[in-house]
Amino acid sequence: WRWQVCYFFYKNIVFALTIFWYGLANNFSAQSLYDDGYQSLYNVIFTGLPVMFFAVLDRDLEPDMVRKHPELYSTGHWNARFSPARFWGFILGSVVHSVLLFYLTVYSLDLDVSGSNGRGTGFWTIGTA
Repeated sequence: WRWQVCYFFYKNIVFALTIFWYGLANNFSAQSLYDDGYQSLYNVIFTGLPVMFFAVLDRDLEPDMVRKHPELYSTGHWNARFSPARFWGFILGSVVHSVLLFYLTVYSLDLDVSGSNGRGTGFWTIGTA
């Protein structure tokens, strides 16, 4: 379960920083990057579903085997797989991924394409791309 702590920080930092990069790009005009429905469902989908799948599907050993060999779970007791270095690696990865997600999306879209009224669409097109 300790990887989920890193995952929850990761997903929320990526989400928040993409909004921050968007604010920098449009001079903090209060224009929304994501549709309200996406913002509402983000934590439900990316927090609730992984926990439910993990809780339902995680069973690597039979209960009898665990009772006979409790040392199998000693890595959890000694934090062998969760360390400050691993945590900060997730944080650094989330910052890098937020930059890549935002700027690759912005630069892959042609923001000067005219809408039906003949005007450029600008940042209005990238919110739900």
